[in-house]
Amino acid sequence: MTPGSYDAEAFWDKAAPFFCEEPTRKILWAEHFLIKRWVSGAKPKTLLQVGVGFGRELKMLLPLVSNITGADISDQMLLRARGHLGSEGEYPKVNLVHADVGSLPFKDGAFEFVLTLGLCSHVPPEKIEKAIDELTRVSSKRVCLIELPPRVGDNPEYEFPYLVGLLEEGQTNGWGYDLAEKILRRGWSITESVMTSEGLGASCTYVALLSEKPQELDV
Repeated sequence: MTPGSYDAEAFWDKAAPFFCEEPTRKILWAEHFLIKRWVSGAKPKTLLQVGVGFGRELKMLLPLVSNITGADISDQMLLRARGHLGSEGEYPKVNLVHADVGSLPFKDGAFEFVLTLGLCSHVPPEKIEKAIDELTRVSSKRVCLIELPPRVGDNPEYEFPYLVGLLEEGQTNGWGYDLAEKILRRGWSITESVMTSEGLGASCTYVALLSEKPQELDV
């Protein structure tokens, strides 16, 4: 484990009660409408969000996708997602799964559209390559990554003020990566790239990437 990184499952279980009630969690920001536009355009029959949290994005996407799966490393987050999304009878097409992004329990190409929003930004450096491997492995067509950009200078770490109090001394749970480079290195193409910012009504500055799997990778 990278010095200063953290136990993600234990952290998010502890953070869930506070995180889900944090005021900005109730708002749909610019990045959410970007997700909605990309999913509407792609018209996937199956969609996976990794790092589903309490289900804010999935609830927005329910009218657009016939079969939705949400995965999260935290049982406490999944508990809140079930409450936010309603009963199984109300939303039978939503499947919520406990899973680590570094070892997703799905077959190759199981989903037409794979989504993350602020997930990779919480994956430590020693695990990020495996995470990208898994996100691209389980997608048959598209991967959408909306994440923090790389930081300028030698320090790649981010600090989230509303989460810092939940970390042990010396721990970090925020990093910025050049995800475009990582996607392109795996042979995928980037069909659209957008930089969101608070000035555009976004919750923070994000790099949003919509990537597509070339047909030759299916051979």
